[in-house]
Amino acid sequence: MPSHDARRRGTQILLSALLSTLLIPALAHAQEPDQGDDASVEQESRMPYWLQYRLLRLRSQLSARDWLMIPSYTASTSLTRGGSTFASRDNVTLNPTARGYHLQERNGLVSGVMLAGLAYVGIASAASGLISSDYTTYSSSYSRREGNYWVTTTYTWSEKHSNAGTAAAESLVAGQNEMLGGIVGYRLQNFELDIYTRDWLQRGEGDTEGWRTNFMMMIPLENGMGVELGYGWGRARSYFEEAGCVVSSQYSGIPLRVLAPLGPFLFQSGLDMNFRGAFERLGKDRAATFEQDGTTYRQEHVRPWPLTLSVQTMLWRLNLSASVESSRILQRRFGYELSAGLRF
Repeated sequence: MPSHDARRRGTQILLSALLSTLLIPALAHAQEPDQGDDASVEQESRMPYWLQYRLLRLRSQLSARDWLMIPSYTASTSLTRGGSTFASRDNVTLNPTARGYHLQERNGLVSGVMLAGLAYVGIASAASGLISSDYTTYSSSYSRREGNYWVTTTYTWSEKHSNAGTAAAESLVAGQNEMLGGIVGYRLQNFELDIYTRDWLQRGEGDTEGWRTNFMMMIPLENGMGVELGYGWGRARSYFEEAGCVVSSQYSGIPLRVLAPLGPFLFQSGLDMNFRGAFERLGKDRAATFEQDGTTYRQEHVRPWPLTLSVQTMLWRLNLSASVESSRILQRRFGYELSAGLRF
């Protein structure tokens, strides 16, 4: 049996590991360490890799800063309500109660694979636009005598000449494999998926159905902060049977996030820059009516740019989030979202 001193020393080591969440940076921090951190980095580098990883996992249970650096998955249920959310209309009577589910993969592969695929399509399109060729036509003739006749034979051929754009395209394509591999292998990724349903938990609750997803990469900043950028799209419909109206919301654009971890809390501000229908008037009623399940609805279209301020806390495996969202901030109209779930 271990002695009392040995048990006390083990307890001190465990408490030191937990308190280190507030004293030293994450082991997997993407930036280079400062000179003042050389001693701690050298000490940690002597640990076996599996022990470093276990320690990081332990600290991430209570530290949002460490949580941003390790692979994790979050599954939660959400409630969205208010007058200026993703699938709402600028009308007091058209404020949906959106219920659904939220899935998140941090530091995995989903965002990297998707963004690499989009980059591949972009490179192929750019290369095809750069490539153009000039052709020069040549001809050669000769004559021979066959009996009392002279027979003349003419050969015609063309030669292809590539221009400077072709060389640029070939250089672009030659470097794409390394670039795409770097995107897929980039560690600091974030994938978000929101699913809205009108039959939440099979209870027939919810006014909105649809989905919204974002694929992002994080750029680490000082003090554990970070900025996330990427690409996202989605669409949703909110049904207001009493008003005989459906609000259709579509999204395709660039999500922007600013992250600020503080202890077990992650503060976040976000803006989804929506370029879907950029040349259409917001809220334009393109389809007057449509019929579904025997009911005729008047349809209205919105293209929101939602601005979100949120706080998320991670207490061991529990994940809680609360946010305020507005796509009409100048009109002082706001909605809120609450979610609760588990982190793996």
